[in-house]
Amino acid sequence: MFCGAGGLSEGAKQAGFLVKWGVDIDTSSMETFLCNHHSATTYNMDISCFMDKHIGDAQRVDVLLAAPPCQGFTGANTRGNIIDMTTNMVLVMNVPRAVNVLRPKVLVFENVKGFCNQKKSDEMYKLFISDLMDVGYKVETKILKASDFGVCQRRERFILLAVPTESNLPNWPKPTHFIDGEISVQTSANHIEMGLVPTPTVDAVPSTVLCTINPGWDNIHPTEFRHISPRESARLQSFSDSYVFKGDLNSQYRQVGNSVPPLLARAIMKEVRRVI
Repeated sequence: MFCGAGGLSEGAKQAGFLVKWGVDIDTSSMETFLCNHHSATTYNMDISCFMDKHIGDAQRVDVLLAAPPCQGFTGANTRGNIIDMTTNMVLVMNVPRAVNVLRPKVLVFENVKGFCNQKKSDEMYKLFISDLMDVGYKVETKILKASDFGVCQRRERFILLAVPTESNLPNWPKPTHFIDGEISVQTSANHIEMGLVPTPTVDAVPSTVLCTINPGWDNIHPTEFRHISPRESARLQSFSDSYVFKGDLNSQYRQVGNSVPPLLARAIMKEVRRVI
């Protein structure tokens, strides 16, 4: 659900899952999704239309992935727009509805970390969790750092895992990387001894890859006087160079910036696979 360009789905595929279908209202994102997940069925429509008319047609799945829009919850939304938040939360509340219909073995839900820690969204967040529990699922949540899994940026994301109450929840993935140069030499040596490796960097690790290139924001090329390209942004997000993005330039920036980094998704989905 809310598959976007397919970053979460790509991580699932890399972890050994078959991507069955995706739904998103954005046409360019759906073109990108289908181009890279050829065998998937696509539903290019508003989520309410999908829920009302098409969810019965969707194949049953072992794992339901959901990454709804984050504009109402992200710190990058400096307006603090309550309209964005309310709109996004209305979309989010379709997830428990879908869980109740599809009864997946595991729900994997992703959003920005502000999804669960902003006072304005607190009541809606509690309602979301309550709705999942009401349909017979138990929940665990955690903020994961993409850099801990080899993604070259400082991106933190709220991850929720839910399973039927009688089932075992997946373990959280253990970090495989660490940011070198910001810790002591001894701590770095300890990490390496534990099998961790330094997170790849581009001179300095960038902050979150954004979905636009507004002046004053920091998605700047490290050695050239220009913004980074969508392709370069995709590399920072851990997409392979063979992953194709459709649509115009602005759409590609938006698709890349809104995506779940595949390496982060793969780490999560490897643990999910162990319990199904």
